[in-house]
Amino acid sequence: SMSDPDQTYRTKEDIQAYREQFDPIVLFGHVLEKEGILSESMMEAIDVKAKEEAEESAKFAEESPYPPVEDILKDIYWEEDNRGTKIAHGVLNFGRLPEQE
Repeated sequence: SMSDPDQTYRTKEDIQAYREQFDPIVLFGHVLEKEGILSESMMEAIDVKAKEEAEESAKFAEESPYPPVEDILKDIYWEEDNRGTKIAHGVLNFGRLPEQE
């Protein structure tokens, strides 16, 4: 990550070795390849496409205007979207609504 530059605690080689041994995406790719589901070229194409989509998304975000300040708490709290409804937190965790009791 940007807060942990490559050279601060680990070498680039250490990071690459860790990714090859423990990265779940890489490991799952090996399983799919071993099972004959994906070829190496297919995995490379998927990786390229994913990186392109990530770059496009980042570019879109950087070029987009900031949302209005009043939107900062939208879609964060259930109570905000359901004003006036009283419900226990335990009920929220187990998916029961008051009218179901």
